Amino acid sequence: MEEQAAYLTQAINSILAGAGSLLPELLLAIFFLLLVTLDLFKSKTVKRLLPWVALTGLFSVLVLLVLDRHVAEVQFLNLLRSDGIARYAGILFSLTGIFTILLSLQNPKIEKRRQG
Repeated sequence: MEEQAAYLTQAINSILAGAGSLLPELLLAIFFLLLVTLDLFKSKTVKRLLPWVALTGLFSVLVLLVLDRHVAEVQFLNLLRSDGIARYAGILFSLTGIFTILLSLQNPKIEKRRQG
């Protein structure tokens, strides 16, 4: 019984130690849920804030990915590997999302469609 308790304690500590590597993905999920929730409101001011909330979320994820110094670590009981390729892909997708939102803000056709 004590062996099982020790094993579970070690497994939980290992999972908690690797939870920091999932912080960018968790932050992205939180901002996604925030965007979906805000999009339910019909107020025009809230609709105008949506791209800026999305930019804030993507930029904060980008900052976390750039500042993260964990390379080639294995977390979550050897189920997740955080290496340079994963970091590169996260940075690439974050930059792509940021540029897409910025370009859509500058497109006059989208602005006319929004007005009706």
